[in-house]
Amino acid sequence: VVLLPVIILALPCALSMGGQMLWLTSSAMYAAVWHRGRQSLGIARFYQRGMGGPVSRTHDVLFRGAIYLPMLGAMLAYTHLAPGEYDGEPYIALSIGAEMTSTMGLAAVFSVVAYFTWTFLRSRERPMLGPSKGEIGIHPGERWVVLANAVAFGSGYVLGAANASFLLVLAVHHEVQYLYFTYA
Repeated sequence: VVLLPVIILALPCALSMGGQMLWLTSSAMYAAVWHRGRQSLGIARFYQRGMGGPVSRTHDVLFRGAIYLPMLGAMLAYTHLAPGEYDGEPYIALSIGAEMTSTMGLAAVFSVVAYFTWTFLRSRERPMLGPSKGEIGIHPGERWVVLANAVAFGSGYVLGAANASFLLVLAVHHEVQYLYFTYA
């Protein structure tokens, strides 16, 4: 509980004092993307636990793909479209080329579509199930978080990941999602 926050504080201080601004900027950018995706995962998992957990191994795999692949696709889109600077500072871009970036974007779309198709068909077969009915169900909040995550990261492809409007969409969406979850 104490060690990890100390490391998180010490590492940027050490990088900054050591003049390693390239590594500091790079780690800040990738940590921000990771934080955003993991927050969506955590909120959706909260709803899953309320319904008894993932319905099946298939549900768990599709769910993880629908959270992580849009995050990875958006990060690769950003590093491909803005390989030189993040927020006006140079950083280490993990560019894998246009073809692989597009492939990851398509994989992200496919994973989200597969997740929603599977959960929609599952909910039609067994509506309104939950721990009180003796079976595990899929909470609508989980679906909304997955959709919100896909829209937030997918907006990088629409708005341009290097564009300030993309960062604004992510920041506003991030706060609205968190405030709504806190309210719920």
